[in-house]
Amino acid sequence: MKADRYYLYLAQKYCRGRYSMSEIANRLGGISTGGLSSGCKKMEIRLSNDKGSAKRLAKLEKDLLKI
Repeated sequence: MKADRYYLYLAQKYCRGRYSMSEIANRLGGISTGGLSSGCKKMEIRLSNDKGSAKRLAKLEKDLLKI
């Protein structure tokens, strides 16, 4: 899975509430709000079914939170 999918998911996870879905989508390169929502739902499904993806996400999340 491409790294941008992980970052899209994390951006939505940590920025939602502070920014609207449309603001997040625009900051991520002008994707549609539906595209952001759909991508996050697909990532949630993948994370629940694929332990490797869940481990990669956890590592990226840990690294980003160090910044």
